[in-house]
Amino acid sequence: MRMKIVIAGWIALAFAGAAQEIGYIETFSLADDREAALKELVPGTDDYYYYHALHAQNIGDRKRF
Repeated sequence: MRMKIVIAGWIALAFAGAAQEIGYIETFSLADDREAALKELVPGTDDYYYYHALHAQNIGDRKRF
């Protein structure tokens, strides 16, 4: 009986994970051209500043960071 509950729990988790939408973090991290991906963001938002700073840090542009 306990094994059936564990299996049902794992199945429920698998379906819950499959239904999630891909967020911007995946779009940014998997993009071939991250400069183009950054153009999707709305200027002035927290995400705009965060991802622009992250990109500057990743390419080693200390002045922009």
